[in-house]
Amino acid sequence: MLIPPTLALDHKDTLPIPLDLILRDRGFSREKRLKIETVCRSEVHISEPKEDPKEKEVKETKEKSPRFPRSSTSSPKKIIKQKIAISKSSKKVSNYLDKGEKAGLKGNIDKAMMYFDKVLSIDPNSGSAWNKKGFLFYKIQKFNESLDCYDRALNFEPENPLYWNNKGGTYLWISEHIAALQCFNKAIEFNDRYGVAWNNKGVALRNLGQHEEATKCHYRAIQMDPYSHQAWNQLAKAKHCLKEFSESIDCFDRAIELSEHYYQAYYGKGMLLREMGKHEEAMICFDMVLKLNPEYENAWEHIPIVPRASLAVKKGRRLSLEESSTQSKQETLKEFIDGEGEISGLIDSTC
Repeated sequence: MLIPPTLALDHKDTLPIPLDLILRDRGFSREKRLKIETVCRSEVHISEPKEDPKEKEVKETKEKSPRFPRSSTSSPKKIIKQKIAISKSSKKVSNYLDKGEKAGLKGNIDKAMMYFDKVLSIDPNSGSAWNKKGFLFYKIQKFNESLDCYDRALNFEPENPLYWNNKGGTYLWISEHIAALQCFNKAIEFNDRYGVAWNNKGVALRNLGQHEEATKCHYRAIQMDPYSHQAWNQLAKAKHCLKEFSESIDCFDRAIELSEHYYQAYYGKGMLLREMGKHEEAMICFDMVLKLNPEYENAWEHIPIVPRASLAVKKGRRLSLEESSTQSKQETLKEFIDGEGEISGLIDSTC
């Protein structure tokens, strides 16, 4: 009996030929066929399933992943310890910065410096700590040290507008008005809604004799913060320089309205009224200055001899002209220190 083509043993595209059919074709009896099939089944070997190549690749990737480190040096426990250490350092830095700011506000400069130095011992790249140190040096009139700190802060955060503003403030104090102007421009470049920088830029321009441009800057500062008494005061000074006396008076009044203890606005208004020939009104302003701040020596020269003498007796002594000038400059410096580590306005020259 011939085997049909579909049952050919060497045909690759057909199903396997049943063993029973082959044995039957070769003349084996039913009994023998069953015995042969039983023996064949008992010798069948079932091999282990092969691993899927894709699953193997995923497994190898996981083993190489940082989440599944092989070496004991980067074990999960060590990674957790490192994260805890970083978290503790961050808390220390935040705590020292907070304590340093509080000490600085209380006038304890040495203690504040100590805390900021502790921050830098943990993180030498802390722009915030360098900025705050620079601000402290500014307050005690160590301007070279202040500039050095701001440079270090900007080295780590070159696009921080606060640091550029403060550096400009220091330059302005030492009468380097062009350098100051460049710094304020950088601050505004990185944040064009930075009202404090706009106000300080106006001061720099006024000191350079550019009164119209200065006025525009002070208006921009007021646009950013309509309740800034310092911006209104500086705008009043710019208007004074432009001989726009009526508008200047209005701006001084607005500054006083926003901050009734702002003696600098009373002083500026008094100077303007004296120039306008309104001596009695000017005297009222100077008197208010001395009520708000008896230490403000600039107002002394504008009050009558008798009240001036009585004030000197009340203070226990009369200051020399040199002492008066020094204290006046220090008071002006205090006027323009605002908030935590930000120079919001600066001493300016007369028109």
